Amino acid sequence: MYLRFVLIVLLAMQACSKENDIQEKSAAQLLTQQEWILSGYGYDHNTNGVIDVSEESIEDCEKDNTCRFETDGTGKQFDNTLTCGNGLAEQPFTWKLINNESELDFSFGIARILRLDEDKLIITDNSGGQAIKFITVFRH
Repeated sequence: MYLRFVLIVLLAMQACSKENDIQEKSAAQLLTQQEWILSGYGYDHNTNGVIDVSEESIEDCEKDNTCRFETDGTGKQFDNTLTCGNGLAEQPFTWKLINNESELDFSFGIARILRLDEDKLIITDNSGGQAIKFITVFRH
């Protein structure tokens, strides 16, 4: 009986220590852990912060496009099997996180991060003063 009690206490202590060891990932870690798949984009005409079905602009040939962020601040966009015919299979870019990791500074402009977690990356243009924003959604 005593041995069972000690075993239960040890297992409980081990479980507690594992919970304490779990650390939240940084924005850079979330961005670079694996490729992102383009899942939608468009103008948010009703300004509700999401791309509704009526606002969706993604074409079928773009639904397998991916984006990879590297830890050295470089990245590539890939036009995969379902090509849109623009002749560019991959496009390189540079990136860095700015403003307390709330924005991405790309080589071609700045995007505000609306959501970044293990499953989803949602960014919008950072053009000040405009109510209607262009939103891009990626998933894993």
